[in-house]
Amino acid sequence: MTKLLKILSILMMPFCFPLNAEQFELAARKSDSSDYSQYVDEIITAFTKEMKAQFGLEGEGKKREMSHDVEEISVRLVAYQKGTIEQAREWEIKATERLVEMVNAHEKIRPFLREYPFHPDRAIVSITFLGPDNGPRIDDNIAFVIQSDYNVHYFTRNPLNIFVYRNIKIEPYLEAFDIAQTRDSIIAEASKSKDLPRDEVFPPRDGKIPPLHGKIVNGRYYSPENIFSCQAEDYGERKYVSQDALSPVSVSVAFYGPIYNFKKAEVIFMPGTEDKQINEVGLKDFFEHLGIGILEKVDNAQGIKVLEEELLEGDTLFAAISVDKISFLRHPSGKYMCSTRAYLVFQDKDKIVILSNQEVTLPGEKHTPEKHIERLKTEILDFRKTFEFGPIPTRFCTENIEDLE
Repeated sequence: MTKLLKILSILMMPFCFPLNAEQFELAARKSDSSDYSQYVDEIITAFTKEMKAQFGLEGEGKKREMSHDVEEISVRLVAYQKGTIEQAREWEIKATERLVEMVNAHEKIRPFLREYPFHPDRAIVSITFLGPDNGPRIDDNIAFVIQSDYNVHYFTRNPLNIFVYRNIKIEPYLEAFDIAQTRDSIIAEASKSKDLPRDEVFPPRDGKIPPLHGKIVNGRYYSPENIFSCQAEDYGERKYVSQDALSPVSVSVAFYGPIYNFKKAEVIFMPGTEDKQINEVGLKDFFEHLGIGILEKVDNAQGIKVLEEELLEGDTLFAAISVDKISFLRHPSGKYMCSTRAYLVFQDKDKIVILSNQEVTLPGEKHTPEKHIERLKTEILDFRKTFEFGPIPTRFCTENIEDLE
């Protein structure tokens, strides 16, 4: 009954509350509790920061104090999205286990713990799922999850009174833990390079990546006809998985990582443009037609969203996009995967260069493309620094600029 009342007391708290982990107060009730109050503060602050960085969850915390020890630690987290039982279970288990781990690893708090090692039933983590405008969810999705007394409780809101919760599922903690662990194991196992058809990612129509037309020497790729060279990427696996092509109007190369990520370069021949500087509008046009356009028309991409466009120094266009679904970007489990892509578009004398890279969101992971933009941008800018360009071979200069526009 005590545990049930505790859950109800948390549920009855207002759904809008301060969420700055730096500002919560854990005032000691007795003078001899001041020492461990500081340590609890340290743990909760570190924990809530980690939850925000890893899962995007905001949070605040408190402890249940006795006269000389810490009986339990409670943390309230908030997710600004729809909640499913699968997502709620995963976050609840991972958050609880992480909080337990952090408490047990904090040597200074150990003398003040009611029980050491600290167990999950003393780490009371709750997650509230909020709707639009940070208000309560008014649909059938999970609105609240909490672990108490080694049971995980899942709640929705009562459609007749959104301030009242309905407990729709109670799951033993160990059962929820096993389900979450099994799901993680499947994803982790499928993510190993030996289990992903890495050599068949983004292949030509025949289903296999053909031998390179260019060559890789001492970690550097040299395109056919020496049109350009750049750093060859093996993603730290001592194995180059690359694909290139040479046509009358372009030459390209792509290097593939173990989990569908890549670095790609396409050099488009523009004979007669040595003295013609393409402006920002022209660069954006290339990006829209040869970046987004190819994805939509050839790869049947859906849910493309431009996240950022910026003209960098040196007349270079940087762009980042989010893609919800691409026909070939499919996990071995059969599920389509989201991705975040970055692009650099710039002119080099009589060539237009489009560099791109990609970060894939695996099934079970939250797709948060904004958090990948800076890393992808840094990576693609570093990639550009490795390029050296040569002349377009005469035999490929049959088209003039009007034909290519």
